[in-house]
Amino acid sequence: RILHRLGPLNCLNPRFPDGSHYYNLANRDEREFANMLAQLAIAEPGENWKGARYRLTDRKLSPTSNWIPGWELPMSWVEPDANNPNDTGMAREGILELTYVSCTVDWRFRERLLTKTLAGAKYVERSILRLASDGSILQR
Repeated sequence: RILHRLGPLNCLNPRFPDGSHYYNLANRDEREFANMLAQLAIAEPGENWKGARYRLTDRKLSPTSNWIPGWELPMSWVEPDANNPNDTGMAREGILELTYVSCTVDWRFRERLLTKTLAGAKYVERSILRLASDGSILQR
């Protein structure tokens, strides 16, 4: 699967998060996108996480791992990590599964999240580039 090879930060767009999500939180890219969904759930009113569930390990690795009954998004997952202010307190292991449903859309907040993904990367189109005699790139 392309999503598995490239990762959610390169394939998914936080402007349009609606749909089913399944993340292994031990994978940094998957954890980062799951964190974006958690931030959206806090920023946008309504019940955005439908059928959310969490278990400590991947069932493939541990067949006895069960979903935690009555699990809900912990606020600590979206708050800054006390040991690392550039990160959040989101779990760094386990499996998170949910369906994101937009109730009220905060486009400005989604645009801020977009900068953390490839979809929000700035680029220069090849058609507006030209090379100088020394090989450096000049913009038209």
